[in-house]
Amino acid sequence: MVVRSGTDLAVVYRRFVAKNHFGSEVTRAWPGVDRPMLQEYLPDDADRIYCVSGFVTRDGKQSATRAAYKVLSTPRRLGVGLCAEPAPIDRAIEEALLNLCRNVGYFGMFQCEFLMRGERRLLIDFNPRCYNWMALTVRRGLHLPVYSYLAAIGDGRELERNLALARLEETSAMGVCYCHTLKLAMQLGVQRLYRRATSADSARWKEWRETADEVVDPAWQQTIAFLRCWTCACNFERRSATRDRSSAIWRLCRR
Repeated sequence: MVVRSGTDLAVVYRRFVAKNHFGSEVTRAWPGVDRPMLQEYLPDDADRIYCVSGFVTRDGKQSATRAAYKVLSTPRRLGVGLCAEPAPIDRAIEEALLNLCRNVGYFGMFQCEFLMRGERRLLIDFNPRCYNWMALTVRRGLHLPVYSYLAAIGDGRELERNLALARLEETSAMGVCYCHTLKLAMQLGVQRLYRRATSADSARWKEWRETADEVVDPAWQQTIAFLRCWTCACNFERRSATRDRSSAIWRLCRR
């Protein structure tokens, strides 16, 4: 919720607290969890969000990371990524994140987001989970689901081998971008309908997509998966219908 004045803040704060409740078991274990977090809203810095994804082992000694810029989101100012492109790792940011994980005892996959204000990078999110455009990270050689599986089954040796390989391939596939084409077209179409985007915006994003060496497009991948499922379902129904007709004919013949 966006608040633009101190007077509105008090009203919105009370309204938020009244509408958002937590169970007594939760509030006893985590006092204050029911209070909203207040932070400065920086919409002008949200067009190019610096993101660091990675994996760190339980002892904190082994890790691998990738960086990217989230260049378009839905909703546009604050939301999940529609378009992303690779970025070089900022070693100071990387080391700070790994130290954070070690200090709090966290291990596993993570994805963090930073707003860029001049030379400063402001941490706004730490996601200890899978995330929307993870396919780009995997395409660039950081196989986060595989590392999570190896950690879960306790295969530390194979996990360390895979992380070492990922570190060697850190600069691979820098020309690959992520673009959810279907959602991008829908967002630009709606924004043009309400005059919040122009034909030049559409042309700019089309050019951005076409200049990439390769595009990771979940919309296309999901379409292929849907068509495969649809084909399998149709084949199943066809075979079922054929068996039903054959059974009916057989019953008639027996009569």
